Amino acid sequence: MMFQNRSTRRLTAICSTSSKFLEQAPQVAPMSQIGIGFSLGARIEVPCVDMTNSLVHVSAALPGAARIRRRARQRAKKTKPVAESPGGCIVLIREDCRLHDNPALHTASEMHEWVVPLFVHDDNDPSPWPVRGAGLWWRHESLKCFEKSLQGLGSRIVYRKGNLIEQVMDVMLSSGAKALHFNLQLEPWHHERDLALESTAISLGLDVRSFNAMVMKFEPWEVRLHGQKRQKREPLPAVRRLVSPKDWPWSMELADLGYGRTGGRKIPPGFGQFNEKRQRMLSAGFCDLKEDDWAYEMRRFWPMGEHAAMRRLEEWLKDAAWGCYFPPGLHPRDEAGGRFRADKAWTAMLSPYLRFGDLSPRYVDWRVSEA
Repeated sequence: MMFQNRSTRRLTAICSTSSKFLEQAPQVAPMSQIGIGFSLGARIEVPCVDMTNSLVHVSAALPGAARIRRRARQRAKKTKPVAESPGGCIVLIREDCRLHDNPALHTASEMHEWVVPLFVHDDNDPSPWPVRGAGLWWRHESLKCFEKSLQGLGSRIVYRKGNLIEQVMDVMLSSGAKALHFNLQLEPWHHERDLALESTAISLGLDVRSFNAMVMKFEPWEVRLHGQKRQKREPLPAVRRLVSPKDWPWSMELADLGYGRTGGRKIPPGFGQFNEKRQRMLSAGFCDLKEDDWAYEMRRFWPMGEHAAMRRLEEWLKDAAWGCYFPPGLHPRDEAGGRFRADKAWTAMLSPYLRFGDLSPRYVDWRVSEA
C-alpha cells in the first residue's frame, strides 16, 4: 500500500502540472485492462507527457524484468551473428597457368565455397600484337598441362570464346558466383580492358579482386615517387585444395580453340595458325610429323608446363651455383658470344615459362636468393 500511495502521489503531481494538456488528450484505459496489477513487486512509472501530441505514455516493468533483460543480453553475446555466405568465385586464367604463387587462385581457394577457373579467347583482343603462331602453340600446351594439375585437385578449366567481358559475365550469372578474381596483365591495352571488366562486374553487385602476379614490385602504370621503395613479397604456396561447384557452366573443349593446330611445313602466311590441308592429314594420321608439323622440333626440345619449368629452374640454379653456367673456356664477354649463343643450351632458358605464366617471377627471385 505504501508503494501504491507513493506511485499515486507521483502520478497526481505530474498530471497536475500539465492539466491543460490532459484535458485535450483522449481518455486512457484503466491500468488493469493493460495487464498491470497491484502486486507488491510491481513498479509503475509515468516517464513523461508528450507535449507535442498531447498523449500520456505509460510504461511498466513486471517482476523479474531486469533479470530477463540481463539474460537476454548474455544470450546475445554468446550467439554469433550469421555471416553471409561467400558463395562461389570465378578465377580468370591468362598468363598464370600455375598452382604456385598464383594470388587470384590462392585467395579464391581460401575465401570461397567453390572455384571455377575460366579461360576466354577474346575475339576482340585489343592488343596490336596478339599472340599468334608459336605463342599460341605454347599457350595450348601450357593450358593442357595446367588442366592436368587442376584435375588432380578435382577441378578443371572452363573454356569460352567471344567477347571477354560478355563471356565472363555469362559464366558468372549462369553459375551464380558472387566474386571474380584475376591477376593483372601488364600491357596498357589489357589493363584498360581489365578496368572495364571490373567496372561491369561491380555494376552487377559482384565482388571483384585483382592481384599483382606478373611483376616483382610495381605495376607499369603505378606512379612512383623518387626514392620510393616497396618490400618484395615471398611467393605464395601452391594451391592444394579446390572445391568444385555442383553444376559446371558450359565449356568448349581446349582443342576447339585451335591453338594446338600446327599442320604445315612452316607457319602459314597472313598469321594463319595452320595449313588446312596438312592439318586434316595430321589429324587423320596420314602425314610425316617431321615434315608436316611446323611445331615438331619445338615439341621435342621444350618440356611443357609448370613442373617442367620448375625443374629447369633448379637445373639452372645448380649449374650457376657450381660455376658451370658458361661452357669451359668461354667468357660472357668473349668474341664467341658466350651465353648469348641462342643455338646452345648456355642460357637459363626460362623466358617462355615466365612469359606465359608457367613460372612466377617472385618464385624465381626467391629461389635465386636461397641459392
